Amino acid sequence: MRWVNLEQVLGWERAGIFDRDSILYCNFYGFNGLISPVDYFSFKKTIIPLLNPAILAGVGLLFALLFILIKQTRWFGFILAVLSLGFLYISSTAIGEMPFLRYLEWKYPRINLDLATERQKIEEFNPDYIVVLGGGNREARATEAARIKKYFPDLKIITTGGDNEFPLSAAATSESLIKERMKMEDMEIIKLPGRDTESEALGVSRYLKENRKSKIILVTGAIHMPRAILFFEAAGVKCFPSPARRQHRGFGSLIADSLIPSISSLKETHLAIREFVGFLWAKFKVGYLVPEPEKN
Repeated sequence: MRWVNLEQVLGWERAGIFDRDSILYCNFYGFNGLISPVDYFSFKKTIIPLLNPAILAGVGLLFALLFILIKQTRWFGFILAVLSLGFLYISSTAIGEMPFLRYLEWKYPRINLDLATERQKIEEFNPDYIVVLGGGNREARATEAARIKKYFPDLKIITTGGDNEFPLSAAATSESLIKERMKMEDMEIIKLPGRDTESEALGVSRYLKENRKSKIILVTGAIHMPRAILFFEAAGVKCFPSPARRQHRGFGSLIADSLIPSISSLKETHLAIREFVGFLWAKFKVGYLVPEPEKN
């Protein structure tokens, strides 16, 4: 077994050694000898919540107290306490979230459809669908999808997320929001299920393959876009990114209030750290750990 990159796998596929569906299915779920890391959904539900800055600072203070109670390590305990409190303070201000948000949210620029040059880029890309991912700020994502649809009315919209058997799934909610913004209740919107970004990418990839299509305009939150692009491109979907909304306005917007701690800033820092770790995990996971093909 060894790590190989996506280009090698695609080369094997072109040579008829692997089947695309099998590669994807095994990469995401770990069957048929193609080994995948631990499922991100499980990772997200167990490990990532522990990355809450308040929890990390609390653990640091707990260990600091234990070290302070021991005479030989008292000095280290005081240092750890100061570092933990400093980390909690920074995480509770806008400064704490900025490095992560800046890296993730500005990776893909927002489309300015008022400019003919921007519209021309989309026309040259020639997308087949607008895909709106579930989760996050669904109102902002629906608004972005409606904005694109107004300029490109021939493009059909796909919404993803949740279980289609459930009337209030993420896909159904996005559908309602888009129709509300478009003021077109009879507009056809395709709903595909998906419990997370990976399964959404796989579901869209299969749907496109069945309809002999491959290109989409991908709509999701700006902070989520880098991770989504990784999974969709690994699934063989060509994406034109259209981030819905940025939370970070840039370092030039730093003001005195940014130094004042608040619960909202602490939550934003947790979100930023969680998404950044998810992005790193996605970069790790879209590598394919597969057996080398047998040479004839």
